[in-house]
Amino acid sequence: MGGRTAMKQQGFTLIELAIALAVVGLIIGMGFKGRDLIDSTRVRSMQAQVLRIGTALQVYREKYDRLPGDGCDESMKCQGGNGLLDADEARRAWTALASSGILNLSERNAAPGGQWVLRPADGELWLDLAVDRRFACQLDRLMDDGGSTTGLVQHRGDGATGWRVADDCWALARQGTVTARVMP
Repeated sequence: MGGRTAMKQQGFTLIELAIALAVVGLIIGMGFKGRDLIDSTRVRSMQAQVLRIGTALQVYREKYDRLPGDGCDESMKCQGGNGLLDADEARRAWTALASSGILNLSERNAAPGGQWVLRPADGELWLDLAVDRRFACQLDRLMDDGGSTTGLVQHRGDGATGWRVADDCWALARQGTVTARVMP
């Protein structure tokens, strides 16, 4: 047994540390990518809801020859109608769509949270949703022109600024919320 004593290794080698850091980096990177995929799925779900609600409004109009809620009172007795919805009739439109079997009321619930609200404005119907600006911006890019003040998807004032076509939606500040307006 010669005079050699076995030395125990203490600590990590540089290679072991590099491998451990690479693995941790990959795990963190996958977490961020997963979050992006979830947010992207929420935006696509919002788009699908807008299209389904818009289609339901058109189907109702074709089937009953009026907009849902038009000329309806609180008890949902409908007489006449003028072809336009006021704010009260727009609230009743959801009940009319649901009772006709054309649209399930769960379609009002948006993927990022909140509920879609029908809003009449200047003879048109808009869908409003209080939502994080990043989601509104992405929905605008997916469905429209990407500008917050033009087209079918728009920023509606809450004191926060909108977005420009050149902006990175996911880099927008989160403070406050905006309302995405979508004309069905």
